[in-house]
Amino acid sequence: MTASITHSKRIRRPSFSSNPGSKRISALPTKYRQILVCQPGKWQQILVSEEASVHALWNEKIQNITDKILKNPDPCSDQSLADRCEFASISQLFSQDMGRIRRELAVLKIPALIEHVQHLLDQGCAKLVVMAHHPELMLALKKVFPTAAFLNLDTQRSQWPVESARFQNDPQCQLFIQHIGTAGTNKFLMLATHVLFAEQEWEYQKMSYVEDCILGDRQQESLSTQILVFANSFDEKKCQTLSSGSTCFIQLPH
Repeated sequence: MTASITHSKRIRRPSFSSNPGSKRISALPTKYRQILVCQPGKWQQILVSEEASVHALWNEKIQNITDKILKNPDPCSDQSLADRCEFASISQLFSQDMGRIRRELAVLKIPALIEHVQHLLDQGCAKLVVMAHHPELMLALKKVFPTAAFLNLDTQRSQWPVESARFQNDPQCQLFIQHIGTAGTNKFLMLATHVLFAEQEWEYQKMSYVEDCILGDRQQESLSTQILVFANSFDEKKCQTLSSGSTCFIQLPH
């Protein structure tokens, strides 16, 4: 089944950058963001439901222990120290549970991700940057698009500027596959016209930072950003809250 966009609505987001040489805040070109909502198949629905249950369960536990810590008048008491240790343990277990589910959901995005990247390139996207977190997504894309520039956490530091320069200067290199953890290393990707976040970061500000780094010092060209999420997932709910409900639906292959 071919992924298809059935509805699209863009939102306009102004960008701002601080000039290191002065206190003046200067406006950057406009960002346009789209949320691409993948309609989940059977296994995706199971994982999305599990994600919601795990998030609700651990969120309640974290909130309860946080309330205990805040209500304790003596932060140095044995009870307070025990509560803080429990908070750290609960937070770690929450991260492990959510990390497992998010990895499995990420892998299930691969068919729709590949088809959508191909669609963007076929529609004339000259320079596309795809940001991801899990290596399975990045390697799957690289296998289908072998000429793409590629930068992950295992890439030697000496190759980082080489890959960025190849994307920037080679007209045949239309795609840059990059780990979001390397954001900020490619502030000179001035030719990038589109950014596709295959996955969301926990910290939404980091995604905005990536956009600003790619925008760089350009004065006129805008930047189009798309964020790929599963319907009803935690990521979609977060996107809807932060992006005024703008949606663009993609049907996943089941």
